[in-house]
Amino acid sequence: MTQPISLDTLVVKPRKLNYKVRFNDCDPMGHLNNSKYIDYFINGMEDFMFVNYNIELSKELKKGTGWVVRDHQILYLKPAKNHDEIKIEIAFVKLLEKEFEVEMRMYNHSKEKILSMMRSNFSCIDSSVGRRKAHPEHFFFAAYNALNPDLAEYKTLEESYRALRKNFR
Repeated sequence: MTQPISLDTLVVKPRKLNYKVRFNDCDPMGHLNNSKYIDYFINGMEDFMFVNYNIELSKELKKGTGWVVRDHQILYLKPAKNHDEIKIEIAFVKLLEKEFEVEMRMYNHSKEKILSMMRSNFSCIDSSVGRRKAHPEHFFFAAYNALNPDLAEYKTLEESYRALRKNFR
């Protein structure tokens, strides 16, 4: 039997995951294809939830809960190239009863260059009927733990990027 999760027991965990840009994800010039940035970000978020909170989104779907994308905003800043080692950083920006917003950032391996940023909004759904529902408690507490309240002050991805790029000059 699993113990209920409380906010007191949660600890901030690493928010960065390492990946390698794969050949088959690149265009003929060796740059990561634009559509693949979204794949890397979404895979990063799925890995983040599993590595840090032991939440497997595929298992959640089997239990009747899924999350659907409402929208994405993405900035392509510098190309990620074939065989580059990259870091993806995840932070929840906003968490409501039935939806959340997450900001994801892609850096080069040493984190001295930001390559791309994406903000995505997701709705929680009951997968059996396709209607919105409240997040399961364990997911809500995990997402709450991953909230970065500083990001909430930036209403758009561009505002967040302008504040972030000051660190890269």
